[in-house]
Amino acid sequence: YSLCSDDRFVLQRLELRRFLLSYKRQTLQIISTMRIPETWKRTFKSLSSYSYTRQSDPESEEVPPANTGDGLHSTPAGQYPREGPQPGKLGLIFYYFCVCLCIIGILTMAKCTYIEESSRPDVLLLGLSLVAVGLLCLNIANYIYNKEHRALLDYLKGKVEEYRQEHRRNIQGIPPQSEIV
Repeated sequence: YSLCSDDRFVLQRLELRRFLLSYKRQTLQIISTMRIPETWKRTFKSLSSYSYTRQSDPESEEVPPANTGDGLHSTPAGQYPREGPQPGKLGLIFYYFCVCLCIIGILTMAKCTYIEESSRPDVLLLGLSLVAVGLLCLNIANYIYNKEHRALLDYLKGKVEEYRQEHRRNIQGIPPQSEIV
């Protein structure tokens, strides 16, 4: 028994249809068993919820103090000491400005692929200058960050030396400078 070309075509279509149906079942099975991390679920839930939450007044909340001392050891993790140097906002502003300028410059230079030949040098010069200014802003942000970091390290080194001297006095039984008459 030989098949004519129309029968072969029909068989090929049937096989293709079976393949697509099995592929669709497998895809649906994969999608139905896909797991999403709990943090993503909470984020999606918070973004998709339309309910309003009441903000409590910060004065009415009672926060238990971590340490009663006002020294360096009472500073919570991830925060700068109150007495020490504080980070500035200028370095962060320069960094964001750098990122924006570089992205705009690269997108401008990407236009060179589909614009007219006569205007390419102008667009290329504009894009390169935006990227150059962005990199200059990055250098300024890096300088500001390094300066703030150096000031914080100098403050912490001074505190370590102060605590080390206090520890030596405690070992020797010498009273602090404020108690000596």
